[in-house]
Amino acid sequence: MSQGKETIVEYLTSIPAWYLATVEETPEGAKPHVRPFSFARMQDGDIQFCTATTKDCYREMRANPFVELTAWKPGHGWIILRGRADLDDRAGEAVREAVRVGDVITFGVGFETFGEGMAVSRAFDDKCGVWVACRVMEKLAEAGRAAGDFIAVATTQEEIGTRGAMTSAHAVNPDVALAFDVTHATDYPGIDKTKYGKIVCGAGPVIARGPNINPVVFERLVAAAEAEGIPYQLEAEPSVTGTDARAIQVTRAGIPTGLVSVPLRYMHTPTEVVALADLEATVRLLTRFALDLDADACFVPGLADPVRPGIPATLADVEE
Repeated sequence: MSQGKETIVEYLTSIPAWYLATVEETPEGAKPHVRPFSFARMQDGDIQFCTATTKDCYREMRANPFVELTAWKPGHGWIILRGRADLDDRAGEAVREAVRVGDVITFGVGFETFGEGMAVSRAFDDKCGVWVACRVMEKLAEAGRAAGDFIAVATTQEEIGTRGAMTSAHAVNPDVALAFDVTHATDYPGIDKTKYGKIVCGAGPVIARGPNINPVVFERLVAAAEAEGIPYQLEAEPSVTGTDARAIQVTRAGIPTGLVSVPLRYMHTPTEVVALADLEATVRLLTRFALDLDADACFVPGLADPVRPGIPATLADVEE
């Protein structure tokens, strides 16, 4: 039996999410609820998962401990497991003394490569952006021919209101700005392509366009990608984006803003996946965009060409 449980846990931990069904007892009768989970382990002969005692899921299992677990892995079929949840608060006094309410805790997931140029880790959203920013600044320093100052910022609290972008953009007040982020790849089962469009890991950086994006910045990004021979993808954003671009654009009197994202699978799980080639291509794209700028660059639609004349044919020409 233990070997069977270990096989189940191995299956559950090899996929980005599995699903747990609980029942809520209401005056109108029993109502089912299904939620995604991403953590499971074997300990003391039991399959264990965790939730907070403040969650509705915990409250429902306290009232009715019978649950059903299901998961699907491409090429391996379904798992359906029915049983009784044994709710046990095992934190103990030692843990309660070491961890206070509000302390930050995360999964201890490292960095691994797999397949053909793929990588998996937690928090690629937005470690990718920080890595890209550092590499772009290195490339610009190597080129040594900037027409102005370039400033990179690793912002905080983007997920809860783009707060770091608000203060940083206000302090810097740049002539033009680019947000670097990740976006939902849609090349795996279960994600809604009608909502996110067709975005593929390994097919290049994603250039956003829409009301949150300055049209000239967008055209300059596309021109930079085509000049460098960089494959790229387009993403339509019909409103504000869920990135720092939303705050930067409306800072002070308004800042011409663009957005470039790396395709990412399984966003906001401990096993986010990217193609390493997309990261390198994003660095090349942003470096070329920056080198194409000059002191007279205009970002008013209709008043400036996307790329000024006389720039290097490719970044390789600069490096030589």
